[in-house]
Amino acid sequence: MSEKAAFLTIAAIVVIVTFVTLINRFLYKNSIVSRLSFIVGLVIIICLVMGYCVGLLGFNHLLWIVPVIIVLSIGITYIMASFTQKPLDDMLSKVDALSKGNLDVT
Repeated sequence: MSEKAAFLTIAAIVVIVTFVTLINRFLYKNSIVSRLSFIVGLVIIICLVMGYCVGLLGFNHLLWIVPVIIVLSIGITYIMASFTQKPLDDMLSKVDALSKGNLDVT
């Protein structure tokens, strides 16, 4: 595949991922789903750019790209866990209050 075709393919995927993320943001407003879809879309774009760098610069650059991807993966996993943990804890506390007979939980 030529360099121009590879770049256009990656650009098209970036546009598609961005469009899908915006649709999710519009449909799900400020929910966990919209936040997680944004993060997953960002991960896809980063992996595409890193893969493009390896294809363009050669396999020698895997020595710095793989550690960067590992660090980004750990950071993104932490961010996703923090996004999902608070709403799940709130839901669990409300269900616990309901199980104890408190019907005024909102």
